[in-house]
Amino acid sequence: MIAKIKGFVSEHQGKTLQRQVFIEDRVKTMNESVFYNVDEVYTAVNENKKIRFKYYKWDINKKLVARKNGDWFVLSPWVLTWVDENYYMIAYDDWDGEVKSYRVDKMMRISITDEKRTGQKEFKEYDMANISKATFGMYGGPKKKVKIQFENSMCEVFLDRFGKDINFRPIDKDHSELNNEGQSFSRKKV
Repeated sequence: MIAKIKGFVSEHQGKTLQRQVFIEDRVKTMNESVFYNVDEVYTAVNENKKIRFKYYKWDINKKLVARKNGDWFVLSPWVLTWVDENYYMIAYDDWDGEVKSYRVDKMMRISITDEKRTGQKEFKEYDMANISKATFGMYGGPKKKVKIQFENSMCEVFLDRFGKDINFRPIDKDHSELNNEGQSFSRKKV
């Protein structure tokens, strides 16, 4: 369908229509800022430019906090993918010399730089299936009561998966516990 529509617009407009997104299964309602972020990433890809942004994570108090002490991330975006109800940007990081994935909903203050993208060779060698392997799916067996102990730095994994209604219990200053006593661990939308 995109190919047919491209026949009615200019070459430049046609390029913006030819955006690649790899989608795996589900649909999720997102806040409006995610759509702006997606558009900025697509624009950077189409213009062959790097982007910069602040990147956030959930802390043990269910608050978003800046990663890397609020420093800017400057990356070469190559593609967006939709996996397990979230958009991920696959981008090359010059600093580490690696292709990495970033949750688009945790990217803030995105802007396109004047620098050309890098990492084309590394991106071509990147296995897109890695992003799917890194997420976990629903277990189809009987429901069980569980207790999970983890380092506080891992709390965002549970908040992303089960929503903010879950409760953490501190074990010590670096570790907490999560149990589903009185809670349902079926997936919730964040």
